[in-house]
Amino acid sequence: MLTYFGPDVYNNFAWLIATRPVPNRLKLFPEALENAEHTVSLEPTANYKDTLACVYALAVKFPDAIRYEREAIVQHDTTEFEQRLKLFTVNHKDCTGQ
Repeated sequence: MLTYFGPDVYNNFAWLIATRPVPNRLKLFPEALENAEHTVSLEPTANYKDTLACVYALAVKFPDAIRYEREAIVQHDTTEFEQRLKLFTVNHKDCTGQ
């Protein structure tokens, strides 16, 4: 069960796991997914959906990653989101290093 913090705290943790090769990354993945999903349920913003997309990409769940990235683009179309969508759809890669 999550302790309540602001959505940025949950999102930042999920983003860290989805984008950086931190120690025990795969062990921390379930918590990152829970945090990202929780954040989107609190505030379904484009940035939070982008993070959730990156978490799904880390799990090699590209259909889910593509869905959330497209939703983020509908809300706030940026070059960065478009590049990540291409990363998922064309290259089948996650957000490591983003």
